[in-house]
Amino acid sequence: MGVIINVVSGKGGAGKTLLTAVLAEALGRAGKRVLVADLDVFVRGLTALLFFRLDDRITMSDGPTVSDFLRNKSRSPDRNGGGIDIDEDAKAAIVRCRSFDVLPCVASVNEIFNFRDVMPDNIEEARNVLSRMLERIPGEYDYIFFDSRAGYDEFIAAAHQIGDCTLCVEESDRISRLTSDNLIAQLSRDADTPIVRVRNKVREQKENIQEKNNNINNNIIDAGAIPFDTDVMENFGGDAFWAEIDRSVYREALAKSWNMIADALSWPDKLKTGKRVNPIGLRYLERSLSMLSTIGRILFVYGILLALLGLFLTAGDNIINSLTASAGGGNTPLWGIAAGLCGLGLMAGAVMSSGKK
Repeated sequence: MGVIINVVSGKGGAGKTLLTAVLAEALGRAGKRVLVADLDVFVRGLTALLFFRLDDRITMSDGPTVSDFLRNKSRSPDRNGGGIDIDEDAKAAIVRCRSFDVLPCVASVNEIFNFRDVMPDNIEEARNVLSRMLERIPGEYDYIFFDSRAGYDEFIAAAHQIGDCTLCVEESDRISRLTSDNLIAQLSRDADTPIVRVRNKVREQKENIQEKNNNINNNIIDAGAIPFDTDVMENFGGDAFWAEIDRSVYREALAKSWNMIADALSWPDKLKTGKRVNPIGLRYLERSLSMLSTIGRILFVYGILLALLGLFLTAGDNIINSLTASAGGGNTPLWGIAAGLCGLGLMAGAVMSSGKK
């Protein structure tokens, strides 16, 4: 069956689906067989990402989706209304997306459900649903990701119990960390499955990006932090999304976090890092400018250099003028002033252009 990883978050907006999709693509391109199941029945962000990709419109294969397994009448004989029958020989509706497979949540992205018809009544029922779903998945996979909803319910608890690892995605603000603390405390009571914490879309540079801390403490693993990347966030779900991923700070940092997890849990598969070309040379400086697009970062850095050059030329001209003042005065340092103004203009243009996207 392979390694089952349940991806969760304490609150919405932490970037679960983004992280799951990028990680699945990276592992798939590394030659691993990867499946992502969209367990977020009502929001279904992963399924929406597939449906709205212009280059790669998905074609549903015959077979039950995640919501079909949840609505299966056989899971609860006394459940009335909203149920469906699933043929005994039916295999799950697997869809190919780039280098990984997906089990969509629904066949139609706009489908609306009655909460009572879909959600399990207890953790045991949720475990039975997941077990039947896994039995109907054709083929063998190295990794199966559950893209779960934000928060906590019976389905998330069951996925935590069945899985080999639960990956809790959080942002670095206090509210996100608090909700993650609450979620992890609850999950830790449900099962002793290892839990990984990763800080996603980090904006503060005081964060210790990728500080190695792989020690398992009460089954909690710290997988470091992944910096905010404007290019990735702005293109998520758009035509240029996957093209931007390969050259992004985000993908590189996520690969390092994955390798930290693999080391901590003794998983054999690592992702290659270090091949990305840094357009501005200094990694720390690039991360400090992660709120700007790649072009914006380059313009900003060149603006700094040009402004410094202008300052140097102006200072040099002033020194020369002071030495030659007795001989009739010096010239106004126009070259230095012009270079400095151009540099400031580049810096302002970089900030404004990124802010308009």
